Amino acid sequence: AAKTRKDDEAKGIPTTLPWSANKNAKIWELITELSKPENFKVLFRKKDQKENTSGESKNAVFTRIGQRIWPGYALINKKTVAQHTKNKYDGLKDTYREHAKKLLQTGGGIGAETDGPDAQLGFYIPLGGPDAATCSKAQNLWQQITEDFEIFPSLHAI
Repeated sequence: AAKTRKDDEAKGIPTTLPWSANKNAKIWELITELSKPENFKVLFRKKDQKENTSGESKNAVFTRIGQRIWPGYALINKKTVAQHTKNKYDGLKDTYREHAKKLLQTGGGIGAETDGPDAQLGFYIPLGGPDAATCSKAQNLWQQITEDFEIFPSLHAI
């Protein structure tokens, strides 16, 4: 196994994997992998609270995902590929959170639509994206965010 980044490069693993090539094809593969139940429950949460935990670590999940997305590179060094995959996940998560913060802002004085425990901010967007109950300002903000970060809706659904 390679010991350093230079060793990995010498064996054919680039310092930065081409995630954005072919219209973000590898990023879309990553999102698909993240959404699979066996990965989702380890990285995010169990969809069904009655479900048993898998006992897998996040590192094991990133190793599996990396091997599926980058099989050739994983044959050279699966740990490096797992780290690249985790780094891409972390970067996407951070970018998602920056954009999601915009949805949590109340627009300088625009507060809750109603009062009470079931009140929702005007900028609440369901996991599936804007719906008939989503105010027009939130819909416009959603559109702006998705123009800037096209995979935002897929990450929002996770």
